[in-house]
Amino acid sequence: MISIGTAAFSGCDNLEKIVSLKEEPIVIYGKINNNNSVFSTKTFDNAMLYVPTGTKSKYEATYGWQDFKNIVEGIPSGIEATKTEANATVKARYTLDGKYMTKQQRGLNIFRMGDGTTKKVMVK
Repeated sequence: MISIGTAAFSGCDNLEKIVSLKEEPIVIYGKINNNNSVFSTKTFDNAMLYVPTGTKSKYEATYGWQDFKNIVEGIPSGIEATKTEANATVKARYTLDGKYMTKQQRGLNIFRMGDGTTKKVMVK
């Protein structure tokens, strides 16, 4: 049996994202269960719940999960859409594990820009 224990995330009021990879949601304790609720009321009201594509209606109909005000289909990658201006100066390029690259490669690249910022760039 798979479960999430009562008050598993108590005290975690600042959660912004919850990601569930389960295509068949399990029942959890919701808002009405006060001290046994898996998440705080603040989390249910403010956090984004990300669920696998095609499962939003299942989560909206499942006890506990239905208490989330913000349910989004699709699992976030952690990569924000980024465009680099044509005249932007790239000072250095790195792989995800921090290895220096002499030129950009296909996949995720980390660019250290001339202005001191760092950008994650997906190269196709």
